Amino acid sequence: MPAGPGAAHPRGGARGWRHRFAAVAAVALVAALVSACGGARHARVVRARPTNIDGITGALPPVGHPARGGTITVGQLAGQTPEDVLPLIDSASCTTPTLNLVQDLYIPLYAGPDGSTPAINEPLSAARPPRYSDGDRTVTIRLKPGLRWSDGKPVQAQDVLFSLDLLQAALRETPQNWCQYSPGAFPENLAGVSTVGTTTLVLHLTHAVNPAWFTANQLQDAGAGIYPLPSEDWNVDSSGGAHVTDWATNPSDAQRIYDYLHQQGADRATFATNPLWKVVDGPFALTTFSAVDGSYALAPNRAYGLRPRARDLVAVRTYATPAARLRALQTGAVQVAPVDWSQISAIPDLRHHGLSVFGGPGWGWFGAVINFRDQADHFGSVIALPYVRRALAELVD
Repeated sequence: MPAGPGAAHPRGGARGWRHRFAAVAAVALVAALVSACGGARHARVVRARPTNIDGITGALPPVGHPARGGTITVGQLAGQTPEDVLPLIDSASCTTPTLNLVQDLYIPLYAGPDGSTPAINEPLSAARPPRYSDGDRTVTIRLKPGLRWSDGKPVQAQDVLFSLDLLQAALRETPQNWCQYSPGAFPENLAGVSTVGTTTLVLHLTHAVNPAWFTANQLQDAGAGIYPLPSEDWNVDSSGGAHVTDWATNPSDAQRIYDYLHQQGADRATFATNPLWKVVDGPFALTTFSAVDGSYALAPNRAYGLRPRARDLVAVRTYATPAARLRALQTGAVQVAPVDWSQISAIPDLRHHGLSVFGGPGWGWFGAVINFRDQADHFGSVIALPYVRRALAELVD
């Protein structure tokens, strides 16, 4: 996934990106955390809440004064562009650029992580924090009031139920249809689902769970989790076909709906023109998308029900190499872009020309495999002692 020492943008102006680009990311935060910007060199960042980026390799600019109008230009690299637009993201499309685009268009049930903290970002979530009961075997989810799809229909518990039914249909075909799938985990640990009124969903689990784990790793999980889907607009299995109304009781019809949406969602040539993807509830609506190089443009979704609201247009431009993207930053053709590790020496010049460069946590995995049979220095005998294993388990926890 993208990583680097800093993100650059105009100091008097600004950007930021939601939560994930490594040390450099600014793109998606434009979507939900930036509430306003001005013209090309006079934009201002408005952060919804502080992050832990400050102090790593620099600091985000101070909060500015919102101004209407203008276009934020963002630089991305060829080969690192969105591949899908359906929020049920499969393994082949599970990339940071795809997740970014999806979260610009749709509100996740639970957004997160919160910076680099494994917790939900409640202001950007469609639901209030879940409530656990019945010995942590029942999860009650309450959608926030006032959320609407761009065609005016309310976001309801039925839309989450629709998403879960399509997810189960997807996994009946192959686990590759959902990049968050883990055997025995969600939705296989789901015994049943019920709704209470129009905005409350109740999940009945097969066994007790750790609430923090279930929320962060099953319902949320860094953009690849659960999204409400427009059940009254997407319940179709063909272009121009009649609405399929029995998806909740007929698994074969839910399967047909999923198959159609999955096929449509991977058609990059129609990302910006397909009527399906015109129905959004996120901070932006997609206005253009190039199937040739993955460049695209976003406009604020006036029906977005959370705060703060985006006010600017966003133009995401694709560059063939990091060097070309850096030149675009240096010349002002791009306002927001990652700075590659190989370009650290360019940071002072970028700052000299009024750009803010800051760093933050990046994606990464670190693990160690214990060889329980390693007899060097009697390690195998030592690791076999229960109290040693307990001590290691405490350290891991």
